[in-house]
Amino acid sequence: MARRFGAVRTKRSRNRTWLEASYLTPVWAFAKWPGLKDRQYANFESDEEYAARSWLHDAKLRIEAGVWEPEVEVRRDEIRGTLTFGEYFEQWMASRRTKDGAPLEPGTAYRLRKDCENHVLPHFSGMRLSEITSHDVERWWDSLDHSQAGMCINSLKVLKAVLRTASSPGSNGESPLITANPCHIKTPKPERESQTVPATVKEVETIHNAMPDGYQEAIYIAVFCNGPRIGEVCAFQRKNVDLDHLTLHIRASRKTIGTKLVGKTKTTNGMRDETIPPQLKPMFERLLKRTSPNPDAWLFPGPRDRTKPIHPNVLRGWYNKAARQANRPDLRFHDLRHTALTLLAQQGATVRELMDAAGHADPTMAMRYQHTVQSRSQDLARRIGNLIPTTDTVETLRSRIWENHLEIERLHETNEALGLKISALLESKH
Repeated sequence: MARRFGAVRTKRSRNRTWLEASYLTPVWAFAKWPGLKDRQYANFESDEEYAARSWLHDAKLRIEAGVWEPEVEVRRDEIRGTLTFGEYFEQWMASRRTKDGAPLEPGTAYRLRKDCENHVLPHFSGMRLSEITSHDVERWWDSLDHSQAGMCINSLKVLKAVLRTASSPGSNGESPLITANPCHIKTPKPERESQTVPATVKEVETIHNAMPDGYQEAIYIAVFCNGPRIGEVCAFQRKNVDLDHLTLHIRASRKTIGTKLVGKTKTTNGMRDETIPPQLKPMFERLLKRTSPNPDAWLFPGPRDRTKPIHPNVLRGWYNKAARQANRPDLRFHDLRHTALTLLAQQGATVRELMDAAGHADPTMAMRYQHTVQSRSQDLARRIGNLIPTTDTVETLRSRIWENHLEIERLHETNEALGLKISALLESKH
């Protein structure tokens, strides 16, 4: 007697009774769809046993004919024919996660959505995802205002990320929604209009002195404690300062979007410990003396509500005024970080040490500061070279002496000629 294919079971909850039909997934299917479950399921109303048996019978016939696909693939085929880019973008945003699987920070999600809504969706929103071609992408790219390099780069990154996910297998092994990513445009490397000129120590001092009382220390921390970001400076709490071991613990960053005041640092590597220079210990002692003894107290509280950390825009506004007093209106607060890491490199820090200090995972960023040092070493080499005696120094001096002698002779001749002219003029008058 042939074994019955699949099973139909009655399922109950407090408020409902239904039928659950299921059957074993064909063994050969796991090679094609590795994420499949061991059984395939479908639910039916309690009075739909005939429909449940028919569903099982249809699955059996498709398996025997070698044309079976899992239900998720059947639904995916239906989706492929109608899903638009705009609809998929919403699904993509809802499922987007960080590398460690956590939900996106509100600020990150906000920027992704704005970049897409402002510059990508107007072109692709109504297009079927499966019908977008490389020509469509190139035409969109050409339509952007390339005088706004940052906008173009960020928009391209969003488009690439969405299409890359659509062209990748699903989390449960489902086949990609599109066969290939149609976006082949290479992401341009962002470049600033001008190179960052680090602040001098004197300029840092001037900016520090021009800041409001209670917030001056933020400048020295940003420069001489290995360049924490402005959000990290704003989020410092009393418990982050360990003067016994001269250590500054960077564990959070001030957030400007969403309900959370503070959250994770920009990157996982951003959570780090920085060494406090012993010369700054008295400054930190004064800072802690005026800070509440509560370990969670903010080092730099808001000027109006001291229960909240200062907003980066408030600190940045004061800083910009102070930078103008130092005749450095070009120097952003973030450039203090560049200054800090450049100073470290000038003191001989290795790439690994620069990466640790900055919280960078990519050595490329750390190399920027070593390049600054290399250009400075070239300048110093030129200055040293000016001190080196050359073999032709004596000959050069002799040549200059002879040239001066000839010039003196010419001056004598000119004076004699001028004297003769004057004598002749005087005689003619007499």
